[in-house]
Amino acid sequence: MRFVISLFFIIFSQSIQAQNFVPIDTSNVTYRKNLKTLYSKRVSDQSQIFQKQITNPKVRKEVGSIYKEVTDGFKETIDKGYFVEDSLYRNELDKILKNLKNNNPDYASLKTTQILLSYGTAPNAYAIGNDIVVVYIPLLKKIRNQYELAYIISHEIAHNILKHSYNGMIANASLKQSEDLIKKTKELKKQKYNRAGESITLYKNLIYGSSKNKRKLEQEADSLGFILFKNAYKDYQYEVVKTLELLEIVDKETDSLSVEDYVSLFETEQLPFKKEWIVNGELESYKYDTTPKFWTIDSLKTHPDCKIRAEFIKTNFEVQENKLQEASEEFKTIQFASKYNDVLGLYVIEEYGKSLYETLLLLKWEPENQFLRNLVSENLLKIQSAQKSYTLDRHLDRLNPRNSDSYNTFLYFIRELRRKEMDELINLYKA
Repeated sequence: MRFVISLFFIIFSQSIQAQNFVPIDTSNVTYRKNLKTLYSKRVSDQSQIFQKQITNPKVRKEVGSIYKEVTDGFKETIDKGYFVEDSLYRNELDKILKNLKNNNPDYASLKTTQILLSYGTAPNAYAIGNDIVVVYIPLLKKIRNQYELAYIISHEIAHNILKHSYNGMIANASLKQSEDLIKKTKELKKQKYNRAGESITLYKNLIYGSSKNKRKLEQEADSLGFILFKNAYKDYQYEVVKTLELLEIVDKETDSLSVEDYVSLFETEQLPFKKEWIVNGELESYKYDTTPKFWTIDSLKTHPDCKIRAEFIKTNFEVQENKLQEASEEFKTIQFASKYNDVLGLYVIEEYGKSLYETLLLLKWEPENQFLRNLVSENLLKIQSAQKSYTLDRHLDRLNPRNSDSYNTFLYFIRELRRKEMDELINLYKA
């Protein structure tokens, strides 16, 4: 697999050097090895802290089990090549971290904080504990300047400083071992009538309680994150408000594929475009799941409304309004590169459907871009291979009411293509 990716990198580098963009080298085995060694050491150290900190043996065992599951999953993403290193991104991330360290000397954990760059499917960032913050490349093409990135990193560092992930594991383990919960569960088993209704009520209380607590944690991270940011970027406090307002809509799709786009991208002399590929009774009658649930969507949000969070910061820290700052030239370069590294990254992590869709959205504006054309062909080949091996659902989403209409249409289109039609399209884009 790594040989294939290395060869893939060489081909794509040659195809886009003239456009002043060189993709991230996905074959950096040394970086992944060193990262895994560092992470394993920090996991071991934290496991020893849990052993000393948690006195209840049952809770301690449960925390150990949860922690192992989380950290094993993280190590697996390292092995799969999710985390990458590139000087263009590293320079900006290090600059932000250095500024935060120098201006927040009271927070010792900043000295050991690591910011990782990751491929991913969503514009996101997260704190995993162990003084590690992860920034997804899709986020970097969505945010508008280096200050927004700095606040997002500050917010995630705050989660680590406040030990939210560790405290959450302990709270979850303690709840599972709670005598009151065990007693209520046993009582439910003895009931002859309305057992389902009572169990739903119990579950609702657990879910709502957890969600309320998560909202509180987000507010804590927003507040401490603001302080960290303010200390490092005193004259740019209003960027925090702007960042939170942007996060309200950051995952909204801003482009789509029209019928005309499909005709332009896929019609050939040998393969005239068929309207039924994207307009069909099955797709038109596709209905959202309107079945009533025993919880409400708003009650289960793990993040409170970002507009409310923005107003909280603005009011409680008396932030004065200001205009959005223009991005530096360095950050503009990162934004540009992230458009292409994002679609390449989706391919590397085997999200072939998402990679193909996002590539097509770029290709409609840059029809002669050889990098994008190559990527269309490579994704189609992988999707065709998955069809043959009956593993398509691992690499291509199914229609879902949470998807945009454009993305659902695309998914329907790909699944409707016959083998000969797929071959024709692969040859169309093959270099």
